Amino acid sequence: MALLFCDSFDHYDTPEWTTKWSGGTFGVIVPGGRTGNCLSCSAVGPWKAFPADYATLVAGLAHNPGGFANAVVYFDNAVSMLRTYLNHVGDGRLRFGYHAGYTDVAGDVISTFMLSLNVWYYVELKATVSVSGRNVTFTAEARVNEIVILNETKTITATGIDPAILAAHPGFNQAHLQAAGASYGALVDDVYVTDGDYLGDIKIGVLYPNADGDAGDWTPSSGADHYAMVKEHPPDEDTTYNSATIAGQTDLYQLDDIPPDFSGDIRGAQALWRLKKSDAGSATVRSQIKSAGVVLEGSDVPPSYTAYNYIIQPYGVSPFTGAHWSAAEINALQLGIKRT
Repeated sequence: MALLFCDSFDHYDTPEWTTKWSGGTFGVIVPGGRTGNCLSCSAVGPWKAFPADYATLVAGLAHNPGGFANAVVYFDNAVSMLRTYLNHVGDGRLRFGYHAGYTDVAGDVISTFMLSLNVWYYVELKATVSVSGRNVTFTAEARVNEIVILNETKTITATGIDPAILAAHPGFNQAHLQAAGASYGALVDDVYVTDGDYLGDIKIGVLYPNADGDAGDWTPSSGADHYAMVKEHPPDEDTTYNSATIAGQTDLYQLDDIPPDFSGDIRGAQALWRLKKSDAGSATVRSQIKSAGVVLEGSDVPPSYTAYNYIIQPYGVSPFTGAHWSAAEINALQLGIKRT
């Protein structure tokens, strides 16, 4: 299983959403979520694109409905026009919807479980798609608070699209959040996307830099503490930052510890770096993560000259051990950045 993305909405504010999500009508980030901030979204929420097609995607989100319309969450592929929805039916019950080419059909089964308004639920959608010519088979399952409430397999015939396009793009590559339409909305918190496994009803916490690490080649915009320039929630962009002008310069930062009263499993971790370049011209950086003396580097990333953007690196398991993360391992990590 690969963790593809997660978000708690706690470490940034509304203006920064487009640098973490791919698009959509985002609404605003507000306090009052299950844990810290949450997203208040309207009929069309944010969507996250992935660089590959997946035969199976799973998404989980804490969902607090303000109305019973539209979809809670769905997966799609904009090229092959494949889509699986988890839809409201208008009274608190849910059903699936499917789309292939220009064919759009509702699922045959409606849940007996009913949501209530203004109550937090943890909703998960797992969907698999396979293509054979114009025939598209969807298998979908929905869980609420880790209990299966719907499952269905449905085959439909795609219309209005070249079968070669379906064959070339046979999976999902986007995950969308949505909410009730008209004057209604929904609150959303603790979102994850994987390529196959449920994570269950999760809580996502945020750890910020709290001390300088084992490398300090970059130059703080003020003061001597490098970590203080990036301990930002929300980000303050050009007000405080660290900068590097020479290839090979590296900064590492220690992080907050997981709270000592934490119990349970760590089902994934996601590292974030927010940066831009200060002038036109060629520049690349690599993310760095250090544990027990071992440093792992990401791929070269060319920052934007005009705007800050996130490097996002999710880890379903520890890249150092191949096993599930432990709290001790997370607490000992250092994150950093290298100009290449």
